[in-house]
Amino acid sequence: MKNNNILKYSIILVIIVFLIILFILLRLNKDTTETGNHINEEEPYKEEEMGELEIDESIDEVNELNSFCMAEEVINQHLNSGNKFYASKIYFQETDVVVSYRLYVFGEIFDTVNKTSQNAFYAIDFDTTTGTYKYSQQKLDIDQTEFEQIATAGEQRYVTTEEITGEFFQDDIADNETVKRYFEYYKMLILTNPEKAYSLIDEKYKELRFENNYDNFSNYIQQNISEFESMEFSKFTVNYLNSSKQYVAYSNYEDYYIFTVNDRIMNFTVLLDEYIVDLPQFVTKYEESDSRVKTGLNISKFINGLNDKNYYYVSTLIADSFKTANNLTNITDLENYLKTNFYDQNEVEYSIFTEQGSYCIYDVTLKNKNGTETKSVKFVMELGDGTDFKMSFSF
Repeated sequence: MKNNNILKYSIILVIIVFLIILFILLRLNKDTTETGNHINEEEPYKEEEMGELEIDESIDEVNELNSFCMAEEVINQHLNSGNKFYASKIYFQETDVVVSYRLYVFGEIFDTVNKTSQNAFYAIDFDTTTGTYKYSQQKLDIDQTEFEQIATAGEQRYVTTEEITGEFFQDDIADNETVKRYFEYYKMLILTNPEKAYSLIDEKYKELRFENNYDNFSNYIQQNISEFESMEFSKFTVNYLNSSKQYVAYSNYEDYYIFTVNDRIMNFTVLLDEYIVDLPQFVTKYEESDSRVKTGLNISKFINGLNDKNYYYVSTLIADSFKTANNLTNITDLENYLKTNFYDQNEVEYSIFTEQGSYCIYDVTLKNKNGTETKSVKFVMELGDGTDFKMSFSF
């Protein structure tokens, strides 16, 4: 009986110990789960605290034409009558998250009455919530180096005391407005700063049209000054090239102004016609053509040069053997010879084309565009590599 009681109490004790151990294990598991949940709940909270928006204090160059046009419109509203501002470089700085920003604007003010120009700098604050702007700095007669120092550092050096404010609107600029802007800007340079206008001309064109001589360009401007003063934007075309874009503007005098824009809006070169320097579309057409068409295209270059009085360029097209045979090795003698034998303004009517060995021969009728006279001319041409050629002629 006594042994049975000992066994009975031993079993009860084992059960009690087992229950105690089970309770402890369950309690530990609950604490671990609660602790893990607490850690998981804290992480999103920390991320939310760290995700607050901050102002971007960096200053970046702007390369969007609509921003240039917007800044120009804002500035031109406050200039005297007869003055026109064009931006050449702009920097952007965020001054408040999403809400406001500052543009550091550098460019030129053209005085169309006195035919002068000067550099100008403006810092303008824009508030996008109200659609308003305010000048924060302005300075005239500042060079670009000083502007760069101020803009890239975000300096407040020329703080304006004037309360210049207004409303602004930024819109996309259509191609015709883009081409017109380049055309009118270059016209302003011709009239007020011809040296800069000359510096923007394509280098190869400078050589063939002006013999790399600024005085020749200056004389060209003075000889045609009345036309430049009254010329207006007429029509345009846009050519998309591999690494650049080409804007072709036509004036009311049917002159060409070809702007090739590279990596930046105001990084461009200018051609003043479409025939002296071969445009990509001309090269494509030329390469796809037969000898007859190539010869006709080259004669057209020669005639255009004559009509524009580009005698240096024309001389580069004529074979040396022809110049020597006719004692025309001097550019002045050649110019006089061409003036004597061709009309002031020439027009060609193509007739018979033949080939003799490596020579292409085209019989044409030369017409006087300012009169009724005509004469027969035989052009003899040797086609070279690419678009190169040399030619002679007889009457």
